[in-house]
Amino acid sequence: MACQATPGEVILQPGGSGGDLSMPYPYEARRIFEQIFSAPNSTRRPSVAATSIAPSPVQSLFQRLAIGVGAAVLGLAFRLAIQDFVGNRIAYLTFYPVVMGGALLGGSVSGLVAALLCAAVAQLWLFPVTQTGDWIELPIFLAGAAVISGASEALRNAMSRTDSAEERADVEDRFRIVNERLRLAMSAGAIGAWDFDTEGNVFDACPQMREIFGFASDTLVTRDALFDAVVAQDRSAATEAFRAALDPMHGGRYFAQYRIRRVDDNAERWVGSQAQALFVEGKPARLIGVSRDITHEKGVEGLLHEKAQLADQLKESERRLRVFYDSGLVGVMCWNVDGSITEANDKFLEMLGYSREDLSDGRIDWIKITPPEFLPREQAAMAEVRASGATKEPFEQEYIRQNGERLPVLTAVSTLDGAGAKGVALALDISDRKRAEAELQKLHIHRFDLMKSMAAGFAHEITQPLTAAGAYAAAARRMLSSGSTGRAAEVVAETLEKTAGEVTRAGRIISRLREFISHGETNLLPAHLHDLIRQALADSGVVADDKSKVKLQLNAARDEVLADKVQLALVLVNLIRNAMQAMATSAKSELIIATSCDDQQIRVDVSDKGQGVSPELRDSLFEPFTTTKAGGMGIGLSISRAIIEAHHGSIWSKPSLDCGTIVSFALPLLDTENCERIAAQQTGLVRSSR
Repeated sequence: MACQATPGEVILQPGGSGGDLSMPYPYEARRIFEQIFSAPNSTRRPSVAATSIAPSPVQSLFQRLAIGVGAAVLGLAFRLAIQDFVGNRIAYLTFYPVVMGGALLGGSVSGLVAALLCAAVAQLWLFPVTQTGDWIELPIFLAGAAVISGASEALRNAMSRTDSAEERADVEDRFRIVNERLRLAMSAGAIGAWDFDTEGNVFDACPQMREIFGFASDTLVTRDALFDAVVAQDRSAATEAFRAALDPMHGGRYFAQYRIRRVDDNAERWVGSQAQALFVEGKPARLIGVSRDITHEKGVEGLLHEKAQLADQLKESERRLRVFYDSGLVGVMCWNVDGSITEANDKFLEMLGYSREDLSDGRIDWIKITPPEFLPREQAAMAEVRASGATKEPFEQEYIRQNGERLPVLTAVSTLDGAGAKGVALALDISDRKRAEAELQKLHIHRFDLMKSMAAGFAHEITQPLTAAGAYAAAARRMLSSGSTGRAAEVVAETLEKTAGEVTRAGRIISRLREFISHGETNLLPAHLHDLIRQALADSGVVADDKSKVKLQLNAARDEVLADKVQLALVLVNLIRNAMQAMATSAKSELIIATSCDDQQIRVDVSDKGQGVSPELRDSLFEPFTTTKAGGMGIGLSISRAIIEAHHGSIWSKPSLDCGTIVSFALPLLDTENCERIAAQQTGLVRSSR
């Protein structure tokens, strides 16, 4: 809803508010400026009439009537108070003061109302006039009250006009003060004020505004001229914000930051502008605002942004270094050239066996924890660090742990100050690698002995089939030399066939052992483990029955496995013979071979009643060169473990409850999943060997 504007006034309508919130511009402007820029030493405040909207005629009439009634009540109360002293001698004289007071406060209407009420109430109820001559006092009182009311209202209006003039002068002084303060503030802040006339499409720009954009003092600043100075990349956003500010639906606010090319020197500057639109009857009339050169602020903002990015990168770098520092993979220490260690991570302290208290108390010295024979290498590294800032390649050395043991490490050193006075050292524990190298060296040293021992072991494995073949051949020769015929010839043929079978078996053993040693491959085929156990007993020359000391407890419901029969036979024969040899000197000897199974695997337990294995040897029983037999080579169980692991099984030992030892191994049962997995692995091994 639009509001009618009186001559000399402009109506402020907030754009897009949807309600009639208009107010005469002079009063609203004065209120706003006095709140913001009021002089600190000023004690005079605007009167109620100057800061409030005039009341309506109906309100004014009710207020005046109320003032008149109030004045009449006061006059009557005063008359009653002095009734005992004056009686009716001065009947209406006491009402003149309240009539004048009512007229001064509310005008002539209030004075007359007070006079009429006082006369009526006094005559009718309180103290009526009884003498006939006194009635003339009533019209005299009313005439006097009318004169007093008129005179009082005239006096009231004169006082009001005097007060308004003084107040107008005071407001004008305040406006001058406010304007001067605003001008000085804008000049000090290099703020350019402008007023855009929507009808004329021109800017009324102050000198600071012209200076910002480079316009001459006599140049007409139009909308097109101003936005032509805006850099092309920012022009679209700036003009769109300007257009939106002139739309009442957007609230009339304008805010934009953009780059310009100054008209006079073509220098690029950043400008920030903000303004408020003035709407008349819902249409934009003016856009009043300020602009400021914010080039320096943008430069600082860019530096701050760059600084924030660098800070983020530094934090990320510190985070990665902290993760590396706390990862526990490498020992890290901060050193000084005098030998002191100022900081170290938990891994470094753990490697050397020191605590945080030892570090904080200065009890760790990198010179003292370096063995004397490694100090020359350490000194050469420090010289390299002083020359180039860091060691070119990591080097091996040793540290002395707190318990006196030596710790081999791979070390890299770098300086933090460029002079080599302090720096950082990384230490990688290579004790496992050194042990592996020592084991490898040990294997190289014993390689020849191992080959001899393995050859002896292989000869031991094929002795029985070759011996049997020799016996069969001798028997056949005797039969042939005796000239036997008929049934004897059949026996000779059968004997020769057995001889050939034993020789073939011996060759097969040698071939499979050679393949296993050279490639570690197994020829896995479906087999029944119970049959292999019985065959191993027969190959060992051991009979299992109720009368012998060998018991079979083949309780496994399933015994199908994927196996290399020759290799598993070697394992079983080795375990059986070890058990028999362990019970050779035992008074109570009993060999039990038992099987059991679950859904996944079958287990074989070979237990004896021998002397058992000492606790010192139990953990290394399956390692090469570990034996409990006098003159033993210690390779049988290590080969057995290699064969079982090649069959994707496991082997272990534990002491028996009575006495002796139980050696057990477990193999996966034959099923579709195991067949496919093992066959795939078998194929991969064959391909890799090729």
